[in-house]
Amino acid sequence: MSNPRATILVIGQANAANHGPVRASGGPAVRAFHEGSFLPAHDPIPGASGGSGSVWTRFGAKAVSAGLCKEVVFVNVAHGDTAVADWAPGGAFHSRLVTALRKARDTGVAFTHVVWFQGERDTLVRTGEAEYADRLGRVISWLRTQGIDAPVFVCRTSRRGERTSDSVRRAQDSVVDPRRNVFSGPDCDTLGPEMRTDGTQLNEDGQNAFAELLVEAFAAAAPDLSRKAA
Repeated sequence: MSNPRATILVIGQANAANHGPVRASGGPAVRAFHEGSFLPAHDPIPGASGGSGSVWTRFGAKAVSAGLCKEVVFVNVAHGDTAVADWAPGGAFHSRLVTALRKARDTGVAFTHVVWFQGERDTLVRTGEAEYADRLGRVISWLRTQGIDAPVFVCRTSRRGERTSDSVRRAQDSVVDPRRNVFSGPDCDTLGPEMRTDGTQLNEDGQNAFAELLVEAFAAAAPDLSRKAA
């Protein structure tokens, strides 16, 4: 991937938001877009829930350092404790996504990537495989109707304390299809208790590890991204 700018839409729950224990800064080449303005990417990232650290300042700095792009802009709508159903059309948080996309479009922001980083809530409520896959598929399909043809990276994540969900993980895997510009993101469930604050939320080591895994996932998809990304 050699895009001068990576503009990344982030959708998910607490681990995709600002609920980590330690704040960080992404550096001069990493910014956040919120409410029509481009802001320095300092934790907490505006637009997402929580008031502390995020994976995105860390990922942005690593992506630039790895040469994946020259600068990164995040549009982050993630909110803690949301389920996949909340983000699908008709869901409780879908309007949050609609508003963010409208403001981005009004300012001429064009997305080059989408990251889906959610699943822990659905482990708790025991969402079935078919139900999760259908709702996540509806989120992706809706993004396409909004003119967002950018690659979507679906992170595999379901760990809620000591529990993981095979149903959620299989559903996340099932929507991946490079022919449709949908790719596998990091497997966050591989990050064990030593990388979490409460068995679920990533600590600083976990956030750094996830950021490195996401850089690898972006780089692995580079041949397709260089052709398809805006």
